[in-house]
Amino acid sequence: MRTLTHKARCHSPRSAALSTAPSPASGSASAPSDSANPGLHHRCPPPFLCLRWACEERNLQVSYIFPNGDRYEGECCGSTEGVVVRRGMGKHTSASGVTYTGEWHDDKMNGRGTLEHPSGALYEGDFKDNMYHGTGTYSFSDGTKYCGSFSKNRLEGDGEFTDSQGLVWIGGFHNKAAPGLKLKLSM
Repeated sequence: MRTLTHKARCHSPRSAALSTAPSPASGSASAPSDSANPGLHHRCPPPFLCLRWACEERNLQVSYIFPNGDRYEGECCGSTEGVVVRRGMGKHTSASGVTYTGEWHDDKMNGRGTLEHPSGALYEGDFKDNMYHGTGTYSFSDGTKYCGSFSKNRLEGDGEFTDSQGLVWIGGFHNKAAPGLKLKLSM
């Protein structure tokens, strides 16, 4: 597993590459041997190591620590701009304790995932461009829960809301309004 400490760009004119800074623990970054993959990797002026690969070729497993204390562990690849981007499965933990585990594409939460807040609130479902978008379940820290459709971080469409007394309300949700909700009876 490669440890990355911050985003960096290679200044080598030969590179349309992904750049990584050396690991603080090891003092250097390393790549697979050039003899195993001739022309795939090259050395940049210290302290950077540039890897010639693009997202279409393969993903790397990394452990990445951001300057603000956030941490990412999972898959990444090199963008066309030559920077590291999250792609594939991974876990991002913010310095404030918010944790996302799931799919990434173009360095954003995209696909299925779980977002946990320190308050105890939890969202499990679809993401698009770092927002709740698609089908999901949001469990609030007070024990209430919404299951249904989301659009750009808002409740949108058909869903079910379970209140703090365990009663289930069904109907259409639009932003912060839910006109015409009906109590779902258990028989």
